[in-house]
Amino acid sequence: MNTGTDKALSIRANMIWNATGSLVYMAAQWLITVLVVRLSTGYDAAGLLALGMAVSNIFSPIGYYKIRTYQVSDLDEEFSFAQYLGFRIVTVALAIGVMFVYCFLTCPTSAWLTVILYGFFSLGPVFVDVLHGEEQRESRMDVIGISFILRGVLLLVSFVAGMALFNSLDIALILMTVSTYLVIAIFDGTAFMRVTRKPLKPQFDAVAIRSLFVKCLPLVVASFFCWAVPAIPRQALNDVMGEWFLGIYSSVAAPVLIVQMCAQYIYAPLLTRFAEYLKAGDMRGFLGLVLKVSIAIFALALVFGLLFALVGEPVLVLIFGSSIAPYAYLIVPLVLCTVMTAYVWFLGDVLITMRRNRENLVGYAISFAVILVGMYPMIHAFEMNGVSFAIMLAYGASIAFFLVCMIRDAKKRTI
Repeated sequence: MNTGTDKALSIRANMIWNATGSLVYMAAQWLITVLVVRLSTGYDAAGLLALGMAVSNIFSPIGYYKIRTYQVSDLDEEFSFAQYLGFRIVTVALAIGVMFVYCFLTCPTSAWLTVILYGFFSLGPVFVDVLHGEEQRESRMDVIGISFILRGVLLLVSFVAGMALFNSLDIALILMTVSTYLVIAIFDGTAFMRVTRKPLKPQFDAVAIRSLFVKCLPLVVASFFCWAVPAIPRQALNDVMGEWFLGIYSSVAAPVLIVQMCAQYIYAPLLTRFAEYLKAGDMRGFLGLVLKVSIAIFALALVFGLLFALVGEPVLVLIFGSSIAPYAYLIVPLVLCTVMTAYVWFLGDVLITMRRNRENLVGYAISFAVILVGMYPMIHAFEMNGVSFAIMLAYGASIAFFLVCMIRDAKKRTI
C-alpha cells in the first residue's frame, strides 16, 4: 500500500509526464500555425487552417462528450471501460456527421475540403482520449505523455513535408492524419493493453449508452457552448474582415495559447484527487486544492503576461517576419483572454467532479448567449481585438456563476 509520500510522488510524476508530453504536442500544433505562414505566400492559408480549427473546435465536444472528466472521477466504477469505449465510438461517428452538415451550411465552398480534412485529423485525439482516461485512473500518465510526444513530432514532420514538397495545405493535413492514426494504432493500442491489462474491446450496451448519453448530455451541450465561445467570433471576424485578418489574429494568438494549455496541465492530473476529497467528505481539503490551483493558474498568467508584454513584438517578428509587427497590440488582450479561458475550464471541470452537471451547462450557456450578442458589435468597434474582448466578457460571466455555484454546494456538503 502506498504511503502519502509515495502517492504525492506519483501525482508529481504524472503531472510532469502529462505536462511534458502535452507541451511537445502543443508546440507542434503551434508550429504548424507558424509554418503555414512561412511555407506559403500571405496569410490566406493560415486563415483556412484557422477556419478548419475553429469548426473542429465547435464539434469536437460531441466526440469527446465530456467523458474524460466523468471517467477519471468515476471512483465507484459506475461504467466499465468497455462501455466507455463503445460510447466514444458512437460519439465520434455522430461528430463526423454533424461536422459535415455544419461545414456545408456555414463555410464557403472553397474551404470545404480543408475544413473536413482537419476535422478527420482532430477526431484521432478525440478517440484516444478515452484510452488515456483509463490510463490516468491507473496513474500511468507516462504512457499518455509518450503518446503526445510521438504524435506531436510526427504531425509536425508530416505538415512540413506536405507544405514543403507539395505546397499544399490539404496534402499536409492528410499526412498529419495518417501519422496520428498510425501512432494511435501501433503505440497507444499496445501500451494501453499492457498497462491496464484490459482488452480494447468496446461494449455497445444499449442501457449504458443511453445512461451515459443522458447523464453527460448537459456536459456535452456545455462543452459545445464552451468551445463555441472562442470559435464563433473567429468565424465572425472572417465574415467581417476576411481570411487575411483572421490569419493575422490566429497567428498572433498561437504563441499565447501556451498560457491556456499550461494551466490545463496544472489541474487535469488532479481531477481524481478532487473526486477523492469529495468522496471522503473532506471539503476543507477540496476547497484548499481549488485555491491552490487558482493561485497557480493566475501566477502562471502573470509570469507569461509580463513576458509577452516585454518581448511579444520581437518574438512575433522573429517568427512571422516584419509584416506582423503592426499587429503586436493584439497580444495583451489575447493573454487576458486565454487566462480566463483556462480558468473557466478549470471551474467547469471542478463542478463536474461535484456532479453539478446542470450548473455546468447553465454557466456555459450564459457565456454562449453573451458571445452571440456581443461578438459583432465588439468586432465592428474594436476590429480584431473585438474577438478577444467578446470572449473575455462571455467567460467572465461564466466564471462568476461557477464560483457562486461551487461555494454554495460546498457549504451544503459541510452541514
